Amino acid sequence: MFPDLPPGAKARIRGAVKASDAFLQRRITEAWKLLKATEIEDHTKFMAVLESALRAHRNAKADAAVRLLDAVAMEYPDVDRGADARSEWLKYVVIPFVDRILPLKTQDDRYVDAAMLMRLRSFEEEPTSGPAARKTPAETIDRLRRQIGLTMEDLAADAGVGLKQVYKLKRGGCVTSKTVRKIATALRCRPADLL
Repeated sequence: MFPDLPPGAKARIRGAVKASDAFLQRRITEAWKLLKATEIEDHTKFMAVLESALRAHRNAKADAAVRLLDAVAMEYPDVDRGADARSEWLKYVVIPFVDRILPLKTQDDRYVDAAMLMRLRSFEEEPTSGPAARKTPAETIDRLRRQIGLTMEDLAADAGVGLKQVYKLKRGGCVTSKTVRKIATALRCRPADLL
């Protein structure tokens, strides 16, 4: 899949692919439920509801693509042989991978590609090493949790820990290494990423 992956990265990427696909399917289903549930007698109202469903469908594809892009990009935080090298890697390796893996290719290609390129631009603006790149546990947990579409309660349940333990870790409080490992597993990251 990718060269030089850290230990466990392939499993995390497979998990991210499944999570992104599930997210995409859930959001697409939600987008079309409104159309199915609405009794439409008037053509104008039908067209408005149809446009709304199509827009939600397109947005779901872009969101799923960006989630997977983020998850794969996280596996190479040390790629930075320079910002340009990381940008090239994301553009020519990760984006084509996301395109191949997720069922996104339709008339919305330009929109999905634009969403991924915008995310790529934000990676280019982020520092990739040094003190400015270091995130707090709260920032890391919230970013990873949003990427896989979990609420705080869902995260605690998936990790098999109490909600108070998750909040304690977010604040940088003392929790056991077992708790950190459980939360890291639920977030599909390394325990060190949360400290």
